[in-house]
Amino acid sequence: NKSNKMATTSCLIEFEGAKFLIMDAPDSSALPEYLKMMKLNKVTDLVRTCELTYTERNIAEAGITIHAMKFTDGAEPPTKITRKWLLLIKKVFQIQRGVIHKTDCAIAVHCLAGLGRSPLLVCIALIEFGLRPIEAVKYVRKKLPNALTKDQVSFLCKYKLEGTLSRRGCEMCTIF
Repeated sequence: NKSNKMATTSCLIEFEGAKFLIMDAPDSSALPEYLKMMKLNKVTDLVRTCELTYTERNIAEAGITIHAMKFTDGAEPPTKITRKWLLLIKKVFQIQRGVIHKTDCAIAVHCLAGLGRSPLLVCIALIEFGLRPIEAVKYVRKKLPNALTKDQVSFLCKYKLEGTLSRRGCEMCTIF
């Protein structure tokens, strides 16, 4: 039963007012339960990182904007996907100069199992918000203990800041 599974593979990650609902991929039969969960958490945007497993029309009719950001399971996201993800976060949470101005909403992100690509993107956001990579991993694993593979953690530890979400992006370029 997909709705029972959902309780163990989805979680809400909140950081400085930004909210991310990490989920596994719903199938069409479980979609009504997922829609309830998204509405409960005030999800305005849904990011899909895997192949389609449901009818998108039902999500769009619920007022949720869908963003396809598909990349290979177990792989790091291509730079193009990372930038698209960060720009979406900046837009949804109305981030200006590293300050989140809209906190009454959430972004849902799902991959097939809800343990790899989705938490990876959320960790990238947390790093951009100012957490060190290992802190971001621990922050997500506190709520989703089986999240991220060794390779994904290694990628995060080498991740280079885009500077899209934090004030640190500007400060890091100071010349003395």
